[in-house]
Order: sequence, then C-alpha cells, then structure tokens
Amino acid sequence: MPATAVALPALEDGPAGADQQAWWESRYLRPARLTGLARNLPQTQQVPPQWETVARARELLHLIENTDGITTRDLTRRTGLSFATATHLLHWLRGQHLVDSTAGEHRTGPRLDLARMPGRTNELLAVTLGGLCESLGAAIYYSQYTDGEVRVLTSASGPKAPPVTEDVPFPQVAHASAVGKSLLAQLDFDGRMDHLSRYEPFALTGRTITDPQQLFAALDGHGPQACQFDLLEYSMREVCAAVPLSLPGRAACIALSLPAHRHPELLDTAHTLSQHSAGILLALLLAETADSGSTTDGGQPRTHAWPADGTTAIALP
Repeated sequence: MPATAVALPALEDGPAGADQQAWWESRYLRPARLTGLARNLPQTQQVPPQWETVARARELLHLIENTDGITTRDLTRRTGLSFATATHLLHWLRGQHLVDSTAGEHRTGPRLDLARMPGRTNELLAVTLGGLCESLGAAIYYSQYTDGEVRVLTSASGPKAPPVTEDVPFPQVAHASAVGKSLLAQLDFDGRMDHLSRYEPFALTGRTITDPQQLFAALDGHGPQACQFDLLEYSMREVCAAVPLSLPGRAACIALSLPAHRHPELLDTAHTLSQHSAGILLALLLAETADSGSTTDGGQPRTHAWPADGTTAIALP
C-alpha cells in the first residue's frame, strides 16, 4: 500500500499573477520535520582541491591534440608539471583511451578522437557503455535529471548482462532505484521536495524506503560524491549501484545492475565503475565542448572541475 510520511496540504490559489512558492518553501509554515530535513541537507561544497588534478590532465590533452606527437619532457616544460605528476596523468589518460603513447611520444587516443568529432556524443556514450558492459559483466546506464524528470538517456546490456526489468517506470520511483537516488542526492532541498511531491514514495518491496527523512539520511549519509545503491528496493530480481557524474549545472550519473544472485559482486563492480567515472565525465565534457564550440574569452577550450581519479565513496547502507 502506498505510504508517505509527509501529507501534502491543500493551498488556496493566490491572486492571478502573484508570486507563489511551493508549500515546502520557507514562506509557508511547514512542519518542523520538513524544516529539519532542509537544515540537515549538506551545504553545497566547494570543488575539492584534488579535483584540480584533472584540470591539469585537460591541459595535457590540449597540448597533445595540437601536436603530431610530444614527449613527456616537453609536456612538463610547457605545463610546469613535475615529471612524476605528468607521468601519472599520462598513465591515467592512457587507461581512459584518451591518449596513445608510442616510442616515447604521446598522441590522441581513440576516445579523444571520437569525443572531438561534433555530433558524436551518442556514439561516444554507446562505445563507452558497451565497453563497460562487456568488461564488468553488468548492464550499464547513463542518466540525467532533466526538466524535473529522471531520464535514462542510454544503456548497454547483453545476454550475460541483462537489463533491469522495468515493471514501474524509473521516473515514478526515484526513491527506490540507484539511478533515481543518485540524481536526487545531487539536487537541493527544493528540488528533492518538488520531485517527491509529484511522485509520492511508495513501497515496491519490503526494503523500499518511503519515509522522506530516512530517504534523505540514506542519500546524504556518505557525502555528496557517494555511490548510491538499490539493494532489492526496486525489485527482488536485481541489485544496482550508481556513481554521480558532477557535470556542471546538472545532475547525472553512471549506473550498473546485476541479477540478484550476483549480489556478492556488487561492491567490487561498483568500485570498478567508480574508477572509470572520471574518464567518462572527461570524455563527455570534451564531446560537449566539440558540439557547442564553447571556449573562453582567450580562445582556449573551457575547462571544468571533476574528480581527479574517478574515486567515489563506496559504502553500503
């Protein structure tokens, strides 16, 4: 039976054209429990200093793109990075298929070449998710929160990595799926309450969290970059995990699902997905730059901040 801990009070319509706020906003006398939820929400955090490491990786990519091969020593001279730092970044970029190295010289890798072709973002996602699906043996999903809705934009699955059986559409049960919880975790209080007011939480299994206070505690318990899990909360057939992708100005995530009988593999598989998340994010940002032609005033590609090593907090609730 559907259950919720917060009743939605009926509000009279104000005068035509009047500035109206939603019932959970501070203008209205909202229940103390809701006030507590709003106060307990983590404050927006500054980009961690270590994320600057990947901005340096983007600088290396820009230099590599504009040469027909460049040595590590030349890269260090032109960027001011230490030899050890440049070597570490290049090793990571090779692992993301963004750089190829031959005979001591570095050139663009296949994923970077694809990301730099305008209009190829969907192809880039298909190649990336397909590769992850094959290597992890799990169905993979890329999702965004767009126009107030949870949207699975693309996915990859196969005979050995079947997708989730979607008995109830994901947008209606964000509180129960790993994808939905990851996207909700990236929203502010008003964004979360707006979604839950339109899609009232209800139980799909005996493990589904329907109480907003418990749900928010689960979303925020391990920090803003935590991996979110669906441990038989959406259905009893699959277990899932979702890693946030800190795309500027939006909520997005990369997620995986496994059949329930493979649940002992979930934590290790989620950790591996987390290690790939920064490379996926970097490739997406490069593709968006190619699509939009977005540049700074100085004519250089616009850069953003994202996790340096793709590591996301992994903690089971």
